[in-house]
Amino acid sequence: MMIQCQNKRIGPQMFCGLLLGLCFGWSGCGTPTKQEPARPVAARTPLNDLPSAYRELWAAWIEQAADWPIRREMALEDPGLTRFLVENLIGELITAYKAGAFTQPGADRLGQYDLIKQELAVIGAPAAGPLAELLALGNGDGPAIAGDVLEALGGAGVPEVSNQLLRTDNSRARGLAAELLIRLPLSSGNETEVQALLIELLRSDSDWTVRKYSALALARRSRDLSTRGGAGGDLDRALGALSRALVDSDPAVSEAAAVGLGLAGDVRAVPALINHLERILRSTDLSHARSAYRSLFNLTGVRDLRGTAAWREWWRLNGKARIDVQRDPG
Repeated sequence: MMIQCQNKRIGPQMFCGLLLGLCFGWSGCGTPTKQEPARPVAARTPLNDLPSAYRELWAAWIEQAADWPIRREMALEDPGLTRFLVENLIGELITAYKAGAFTQPGADRLGQYDLIKQELAVIGAPAAGPLAELLALGNGDGPAIAGDVLEALGGAGVPEVSNQLLRTDNSRARGLAAELLIRLPLSSGNETEVQALLIELLRSDSDWTVRKYSALALARRSRDLSTRGGAGGDLDRALGALSRALVDSDPAVSEAAAVGLGLAGDVRAVPALINHLERILRSTDLSHARSAYRSLFNLTGVRDLRGTAAWREWWRLNGKARIDVQRDPG
């Protein structure tokens, strides 16, 4: 039996044939990507027709065999078995989600959804690619499920999520990926590339929701990278990009940039926020003034100043000293 993956028509419940018996042939369908066209899905193989290693691995998972942790580790040494295991677990995860098989309050065992989610988190990085491809579908329940599990993977999911930001032409999928990067912790090694990608999306993406979430993700990740001891230039680039986004054509994006500057935690952003506040107060829509004031308070601890003249005077009297203290807290 063949399961065809019709681009843009497939729902997460048939995630490119991710059903029991798909033997290392899933083709990553979903929305078209910028780097590669959609490919036909491979055949779905009945369980009994699979090689014995595949049958035994899946049976051990279903039965929750006592030696399952050892079997899992052995399977992860084989790329074919790894792909088979991950994709079938995702297929089972989607089924459990649709069946509402979650852990019940007071239960002494995990529901099937949470059991599979835990297993994928243990598998870690090898599960990130297929999950990120599910996220890139952009529609239906699949992206929400993928985001939930990718968050459980932590930093191991960051490279694949950021890759999907580059690959997919689906603006909703890009927005979901950017929003997920707000919540995911730092990865072990590619944060400079992630930051550069978020800066580019904030500058040029055609969808305002992608720009909005890119601003918030950029702020959060740049702050955490600085705290972790990243290069000073990383935070400088983020502050520059967020400051430029204060004049974005969409008010929701400019507000996100203002919030992001407050989150980034660098007092050098105060002058840009004062200018932003001045533009708001001169406009007919004052609804975003609160976020500007909140970010100024987050950066300075000053709560009782109103209007840009008062803030400019405060900065004239205190700005240099605050920058010096921030640069050398000791």
